[in-house]
Amino acid sequence: MDKIFSWVKRCPPQVSVLIRQEYVRYTYFPLCWENIVFIKRILAQFKKKSVYELAAGNGWVSYYLNRMGLKIDKVVDDFSWEKLTETEKPIKVHKQDAIKTIKDENPDVAFISWPPPEDDFLMNCFDVVKEKNYLVIIADKNFKVSGNKIFFKENNKYLLMKKHLPYSFPGFQDVLYIYKKD
Repeated sequence: MDKIFSWVKRCPPQVSVLIRQEYVRYTYFPLCWENIVFIKRILAQFKKKSVYELAAGNGWVSYYLNRMGLKIDKVVDDFSWEKLTETEKPIKVHKQDAIKTIKDENPDVAFISWPPPEDDFLMNCFDVVKEKNYLVIIADKNFKVSGNKIFFKENNKYLLMKKHLPYSFPGFQDVLYIYKKD
């Protein structure tokens, strides 16, 4: 298994994302009980704030968090991935653009799990987060898999927390980050 995931990490970002999505589709590995409990414990500090999951894909993270008693106020995705992977949605996912949603609806916490790799998505999201609000991100430490190297480097001064998830794919390292806009 380690050899397969090492090979996946060397693929172009679009290929590695698709392979990872398919692996998640059949195993739900990153959404194992231990990871969901960990995420819930971290996000519980925001229980009196509005929490939106953005770029939520099919909504499985919010589904499990809600089932464990952590209310996610709104789940949003633009469905740009819909033709590439499964379309089953266990929870209502609003078809909206993440950046427009942050700008228009001003959630206290914008939660994004496994953002697309190597693009400006995270930069654009954080640009529109209002002062005193939070951006919570789960991303692989390898920026070719998820996230954006420039975002993490340029916004380090806003970083409040960085913790590794208990379990990641073999050879991967998923990290939860919390940023607060000053």
